[in-house]
Amino acid sequence: MAGRRLAAGIDVGQDVVRVAFVSRRGSVIGIERLECEPLDASHDVAGGDWAAVTRALARVAGRAGARLPVGRMPAAMALSCREVAMSMLDARLAADGPLEPAVLVEAERATGMARDSLAIDWCVNDILHPGRVMIASTDRARIDVRVEAAAAAGFGLTAIDGEPHAALRAIRQVAALEVEADAPYAAIWIGAGGMDGWRVEATTATTHVRAPSPARASVADALRELARRGGEIDCAFVGGALDEGVEDDARGGPGAIAARLAEIGDLLGCAALPFECAAYCRRPGIDAAACHSPRFAVAFGLGLRGVCE
Repeated sequence: MAGRRLAAGIDVGQDVVRVAFVSRRGSVIGIERLECEPLDASHDVAGGDWAAVTRALARVAGRAGARLPVGRMPAAMALSCREVAMSMLDARLAADGPLEPAVLVEAERATGMARDSLAIDWCVNDILHPGRVMIASTDRARIDVRVEAAAAAGFGLTAIDGEPHAALRAIRQVAALEVEADAPYAAIWIGAGGMDGWRVEATTATTHVRAPSPARASVADALRELARRGGEIDCAFVGGALDEGVEDDARGGPGAIAARLAEIGDLLGCAALPFECAAYCRRPGIDAAACHSPRFAVAFGLGLRGVCE
């Protein structure tokens, strides 16, 4: 265990919890275990009742605890897009004095809530928005319910992230093994709230599109815009709900996923590949389906945050 960092990434869905136990020794990243635990009751991610999540996480901790120190490693969860209000300010406001008062006012405006009820984070001069202050605001109760649900199952929640950002982190980690260092590629995340797409150059996301959004009504429009901005894309990595509804698709599971990847590739003008974290699953006994599942992008990305930050 000496010199090895461990973290858990917990991705809570409507009917299942996915957990990635990630390790880092020096610069070497690995996945120790992947868990996919069904919830025993329907769950509203944006709701206040997380008892089913606690029970599912307790079952995961019971299995993983035989080999991993679940209670002593940091854990992270994500917020969905519908739970976070994103807004921007001009970074030149910093020249007029401290930014925090202006950020708090903007967060209140964006959410319609009092600042003492909010959890707020902000970033100045983000690579995607130079000269702007990006602000993320959410109801503090959403954070508290996650911390309490995880703690009741034996996990110590130390970080909260956004689903798209966690997925992007995972895709960049996988792409580092697959593409040349100077080759631009697209990272695509398909979540419950829509699609996020990025153009990535030398590990940096230089362009971001989202659909549906006020600017782009359809996913196809967003992907076409991503393809137009910045030049040719070498390939695309797609994570998330590629298999949504494939049980009812006449083409069958793998065939439906392949067709969706082909559609995405056509819109971007490049090959589209499914996200999978199998390259980091070097330990025997890790579930093969989980290793190759595009849906583990968020859990892997959350675990990466814990071992890399």
